[in-house]
Amino acid sequence: MLAGSLDRRSSPWHPGVGGSRAAAVGALLVAALAGCGSGGTSADPPSTSAPSASTPSTSPAALPAPSPTRSVEPTTPAPTPAVVELSGHGVGSVPDGTPGALPALEALLGPADSTDGSLADCGAPGITFATWGKLWVSLDGGALFGWQLNGADRPAVVALPFAVDLGAPYSTVAALPGAGEPQYLENYQVYDVTADGVTWWFDDIQPDSPVVMIGHGILGCG
Repeated sequence: MLAGSLDRRSSPWHPGVGGSRAAAVGALLVAALAGCGSGGTSADPPSTSAPSASTPSTSPAALPAPSPTRSVEPTTPAPTPAVVELSGHGVGSVPDGTPGALPALEALLGPADSTDGSLADCGAPGITFATWGKLWVSLDGGALFGWQLNGADRPAVVALPFAVDLGAPYSTVAALPGAGEPQYLENYQVYDVTADGVTWWFDDIQPDSPVVMIGHGILGCG
């Protein structure tokens, strides 16, 4: 062993010195722990509150814009054609003897189907016919002379005397006010009955014999 060296193993232990050193170290630890609790930059503790749920919007949904209203123009009904009465005195408002009657007749009945019929071959060259289907209107030198109907084809505006149409039975015509006795026409081989200037033709005069011709001033080659 070197002279002058300190042999700690042989040196006596001084508890006072050792205890003071231990106390100092303890004091430093306490101070360090205290400093961490009061003055450090420790992170804030995590929040324990639940995240707020988003509140659904209560504003109403946008409605589609209304389509523009289309204005409806009022429609004017077509005028009802005037009824044209066939009678023993003329055609509607055109009386017998009206000169140049064709334009007035077409104003009532519409354009004629033909205007070139005549009785020239029967010795009456001045008699012509304007026709509307089976309705024939006779003109004498252009003046209204009469009319005759022998079929269902006719202007829709036409109305017949006493509302007695083709096919009506003889008994109906014979009972009309002012109906005369039936006459047999040898040249046409038909019977006729006249009431108020209108004549109905029959092939026979049995009660159920049908009307075959209606007219006023009936003309033909016979």
